[in-house]
Amino acid sequence: MTKIFAIELDAQAHQVGDHEAQEPGSPSETPPMVPALSLVDQAVSDAHRVVSLLDGASEQVIQAGELVYGALTMYRGELPALKRFIAVLVRANVLTARDGQLLERSPKLQKLAKIGQYPDLARLPEISSRIRGYSGLHQALVLHESLPGDESERTDALLTILATAEAKGVLTRQYLEQQTRRVKSERRNRADNRPKHIPSPDGAPESEPSSYGLVLMTPTEDDLKRIADTFFDESNIGLCGQVYERCEDAVTVVVAPLRFLPVVTSLLLQGFDEPRVFLFSEPVGPDVTDARAIIVAARGRDANPLTECITWDGDDDVSQLAERIAPDARNRLHVFADQKREGWHALTGNANWRMDW
Repeated sequence: MTKIFAIELDAQAHQVGDHEAQEPGSPSETPPMVPALSLVDQAVSDAHRVVSLLDGASEQVIQAGELVYGALTMYRGELPALKRFIAVLVRANVLTARDGQLLERSPKLQKLAKIGQYPDLARLPEISSRIRGYSGLHQALVLHESLPGDESERTDALLTILATAEAKGVLTRQYLEQQTRRVKSERRNRADNRPKHIPSPDGAPESEPSSYGLVLMTPTEDDLKRIADTFFDESNIGLCGQVYERCEDAVTVVVAPLRFLPVVTSLLLQGFDEPRVFLFSEPVGPDVTDARAIIVAARGRDANPLTECITWDGDDDVSQLAERIAPDARNRLHVFADQKREGWHALTGNANWRMDW
């Protein structure tokens, strides 16, 4: 990222008349130095530039994405600068207050960062001239990543999809999302044609349905931190998108510490209805930050969780609790399972992070 320098010098140190004038070239003369902006000040400057660019044409949006990608890279580990960068975006209504709490894990920030990560692709005239706004550009890049083939083949396929959609008058972000789901579904169908019932060495289920009616997630704190850190890196994590793709009509139950609620609701439960949150057991004091929570969300017309069955006098078997919440669900999946249970497809160990489960 280009280094930015302050134009205005320190007022007290450089006021005219506070020091005796010196003849040019005298030995004691010291040229005035223009100090570099601190990292925090630079973060503020970067954020204001992002705000000014986002309402522009595609090229300006791409430049904003490059700034965001560079900022998230530069300010990683520099929390004061990162917080100031995001605070400016929240004040300008670029990000919501909830996004601000998520810091670099904000979904909108990560979408902009993906544009900044692949600016050359986004700048192709066949893409930038057809798509307006950051969300459409981001979805086009996600679709590009999902398409089969090498880089050139994926690009050709994407441009064909865009040209066809434009000719039909259906080129929208929603259309690109549909195409992404179609491509991923075709990929899964190809995987489904592989021989079945071959035990997996990494804990994946032996035979996997194409959709689930009930999903139970019991991540550890390390799992939740990994989700937050690598959610948007599709080469490292396939979990969250897979849950969304395979739960078009489903109930999802997540058991996690309450302090991770923003990660669960914003990342794991994207696309689900507003979740309901319950404490797993009766609190022992006013501070419930570290208390275990049961987060229940539904997606689809036929998904009706029975949350009235959640009580503090029940047992600790979360799989039985999930079954009571969605008793009519077909095809149950337990993500981050510690063991396999009868009646459930279970993901254990490394299987949780596969792209093709």
